[in-house]
Amino acid sequence: MTAARIPDNEPDRIDELKEFNILDTEEEKAFDEIVELASYICGTPISLISLVDEKRQWFKAQKGLDVRETERQYSFCAHAILNDEIFEVEDASNDPRFEDNPLVTSSPNIRFYAGVPLKTKNGNNLGSLCVIDNHPKKIDDAQKRALQLLANRVMSEMELRIKNKKQREVRLELERVNSFKDRLLSIVSHDLRAPLNSIKGTLGMFEKGYLQPEEIKQLMGYLKLEANNTSQLLDNLLNWAKTKLDNFQLQKNEFDVNQVINETILLYKPEADRKNINLSFDQKENSVQVCGESEMIKLAIRNLINNSIKFCRDGDSIEVSAETRPSKSIVWIKDTGVGMTSEKLNKILGENTLESVPGTAKEKGIGLGLILINEFIKTNNGKIMATSMPNEGTTFRIELPTTC
Repeated sequence: MTAARIPDNEPDRIDELKEFNILDTEEEKAFDEIVELASYICGTPISLISLVDEKRQWFKAQKGLDVRETERQYSFCAHAILNDEIFEVEDASNDPRFEDNPLVTSSPNIRFYAGVPLKTKNGNNLGSLCVIDNHPKKIDDAQKRALQLLANRVMSEMELRIKNKKQREVRLELERVNSFKDRLLSIVSHDLRAPLNSIKGTLGMFEKGYLQPEEIKQLMGYLKLEANNTSQLLDNLLNWAKTKLDNFQLQKNEFDVNQVINETILLYKPEADRKNINLSFDQKENSVQVCGESEMIKLAIRNLINNSIKFCRDGDSIEVSAETRPSKSIVWIKDTGVGMTSEKLNKILGENTLESVPGTAKEKGIGLGLILINEFIKTNNGKIMATSMPNEGTTFRIELPTTC
């Protein structure tokens, strides 16, 4: 027995075969009908659509044969892919290449074989459409021509599968983008329009002189809070849109998360003081290194601290800390705020659900920050976990790799 040599273009051939994503798929009517017709035209009990993988030949469709694959070293089709024309063996028992082949000496007792290469547009032969008989024979030119036409049809069906798959992917992507667009427009309409209208109305009152100095002083604090909340919501929206709609490429680097925490504490200390909340950073180490996309991680920590402020009451406290563990760093954000049930917590961490929940000072929000936190931490190969109890507070734990 002589095993077929490996084609010169084997790496490219195998790569293209895998691109078709057809190996080990279920039977399909179009391919089954082709082998049925091939057997009828050539008068053979067996016909196959055979695809030659690295170590086997796998049958996408078969007639007259119960198995779905055989070893490549015994494959007649492995010989067929070395040719651009039909490969024909009239009597395998008298052919030195095949006379002691197990497929000849035992079931299915091959004698006659004719296989047409399944050639791609790139010139790679992926397998063959073949007909087999257990008696010696020949097929005429008309039958050979018919086999070639059927082999062309096999390739057309395989290419159609790829096109249909790509169309399904495009359709799903369009549905995803449209769904995201609807959510984005809803957020913009509701949660950006309301504070902007409020600011606009207040400025109109200033302009018309309706307000007394004491009222102006009081409203300035309100306007600043509205502007800050609106600015953060806009930042969240832009970052969320960027990750959802762009082919976003992470630019990871190592940095000190302690510095991020200190900057965030300074940013939110005035708001915490306004609500009489004790916001502190328990810095245990001089430097806590993490690896990731720094802006994503900064935004995640900012949102968590802002969220804690939102759900803390007069006299509550928020403590932030960070520490280094083997192969990972951990950031803790613990508050003594209103907390939540385990069911509510699991829903927030497990679903991309936008839900409006007012803070203790009636701050507006839609849960977008927590969706972003989930996505950003996971994107940076990290984990986020939390525990919470109603009226006792919430603890968030972020784990991030220390090195890139």
